[in-house]
Amino acid sequence: MDNSIPKSLKNILFKRLGATGLPVVLTDNILKQLWGKLLVNCSINSLSALWLCRNGDLLDNPNSKQIWKRIVHEGVEVMRLELQQEVEPLEILSLIDQVAYKTSANYSSMCEDRRRNRPNEVDYILGYLVRKAHHHDLSVPTLETLAELLKLPENSSLEQTPN
Repeated sequence: MDNSIPKSLKNILFKRLGATGLPVVLTDNILKQLWGKLLVNCSINSLSALWLCRNGDLLDNPNSKQIWKRIVHEGVEVMRLELQQEVEPLEILSLIDQVAYKTSANYSSMCEDRRRNRPNEVDYILGYLVRKAHHHDLSVPTLETLAELLKLPENSSLEQTPN
């Protein structure tokens, strides 16, 4: 954080922003926060879009937890190389659970797009992470598979063959 800003001004700003009801985080490492948010989005948005469900439905699904672990395992490797620092996977998994719980009644934007057969942000979320992994010559099969599956229209599995 920029130490040229007086601490009293930071505290006032922090309190005023917090009064909006929005979550406020004061950090010296914004890139780590952004990467954590990316992994949360890769986890929640991807599975809610794949299974066309609310975010909270993922919490009770044991398959979600297993896939989240794979997403985080692959994503943290990329994150470590990009940030050149150690990252704790359990911290990211805990954050995913918290966000899914807090947004449990919501459908992710990727899910909504997929339900309406609209283009979704898979290339900007999962695709970004996959491109970064390839830049570092990392294998990320879970991320690659999810990205490919989410590029298919929601109703593609319902297409019928002519009789």
